[in-house]
Amino acid sequence: MNLTQLKAIVLIDLHRSLSKAAAQLFISQASLSISIRKLEEELDCALLVRSPQGVSLTRKGAEILKHARIICSAVNEIQRIGAREESRLAVDVSVGVSSYLCNLLATRALLALREAGEALNIKIRDIVTNQDTILDVYTDACDLGLIQVGRMEEKRLLPEAVGKYDLCMRHILSDPVCIAVTGAHPLFAKAACTLDELMAYPYITNKNPREDAFYLYLGQLGYTGDVLQVNHVLNHDIAQSTHGFWAGAHAGLLAMREAMKQPIGILTLEACRFYYDIAALHKKAALTPAVQKFLDMLGHEAVAMEGRA
Repeated sequence: MNLTQLKAIVLIDLHRSLSKAAAQLFISQASLSISIRKLEEELDCALLVRSPQGVSLTRKGAEILKHARIICSAVNEIQRIGAREESRLAVDVSVGVSSYLCNLLATRALLALREAGEALNIKIRDIVTNQDTILDVYTDACDLGLIQVGRMEEKRLLPEAVGKYDLCMRHILSDPVCIAVTGAHPLFAKAACTLDELMAYPYITNKNPREDAFYLYLGQLGYTGDVLQVNHVLNHDIAQSTHGFWAGAHAGLLAMREAMKQPIGILTLEACRFYYDIAALHKKAALTPAVQKFLDMLGHEAVAMEGRA
C-alpha cells in the first residue's frame, strides 16, 4: 500500500472516473488500474464497481476512503509545514477560480488590496470545473476556491463533493441568470425573452451538459434544443455562426461585454427562478489573516459589483 493508491481512491470517488483520476495523478489509466488491482489483492477485497454511469466504490472501498482522506490530508499538511521555510516571496494566498465571474471577482479583490497598500502576494489560477476547485482546496493545492453554483430559488445546487469534504463555505454573491447572444442573433435587440423563444436556438456551454445546472433547469422547463459544448463559453464565432445563446450571471455578462469588442446582447429570461451564487471554500486551518483579508475584500467587491449591475 502506498500514498498514490490512497490518493487514487479519493480521486476515483470524486470523479467516478478512472481516466480523470489518472490524469490528476499524472499516470496512465492502465497504470492506475494495475495499481488498484494490486491494492485489492493486498487487501483481499474488491474496491471498485464499474457500471455505465461510471466507477464507484464498494462498501469496503467506502470504509477505506474515510481513512484515505485523513492520511492524504495529513501528508498535505506536512508538506505545507516544510514549504513555510521557503523564501519570503512565497504566495500568501493561492486562489482557484472556476468561472469568468469568479476570476473577475478575485482579480478585482487583488487589485483593491494593492491599492489599499496591502503587501500580499496573491496567486489566482483558472481551474476547469467546480469539482476540481473543491479537490484543490481539499488537497491544499489552493488556500481558497471560488465556485459558481446554480440555485433554483432557495435550493442551491452545490456539487456533491462539497458535502464529502469538511470545507467551510462563505456566500459571496448572488446574481440572476441572463441570456447572452451575439449581434447577429435574431433576439439581439430584445431586452427579455421567454423559454419558448429560445427553443429554436442551440445552447452553448463549456461544461458537460450533465453537470451544467442551468441546462438541467432548462430541461425541467421543457427545453429540447441542441447543445454545443465548446472549450470556452465566450467563443464568439461559434455563437455567431450557429445563432446559439449562452447563459451567465448578470454581473459577469456585463463585465464580459465591456471587455469584448464584438456586440453582445444580454437578455433577462422571463419567469426564471434560477440564480447563480458565488461561494468561497476553504479549510478551517487555511483561514489565515491573509486569507481573511482577501475574503473581506471579495465581499466588498461583490457589493460594488451588484451596485454597478
